[in-house]
Amino acid sequence: MPDRAWKRTERAIARHLGGQRRPVTGRGSQPDVAAPRLAIEGKHRKALPTRLTRALTQAAAGVVVLHAAGQPQPETV
Repeated sequence: MPDRAWKRTERAIARHLGGQRRPVTGRGSQPDVAAPRLAIEGKHRKALPTRLTRALTQAAAGVVVLHAAGQPQPETV
């Protein structure tokens, strides 16, 4: 079976963060990469939405919280 680009991306993410790529289990509850203190979903796409890349640029020194209209507001901590 050919080594797919999304698998290579997940492996690279795991290496970079000191984690391990988890094989596809068919269940949506497992992260793609398990790293210390992190559960990571890796996504490989031809292009990323401009709004998302702008938000990530703005969050270089902070945190991005994405919220979809019509969804419940996050609980305060």
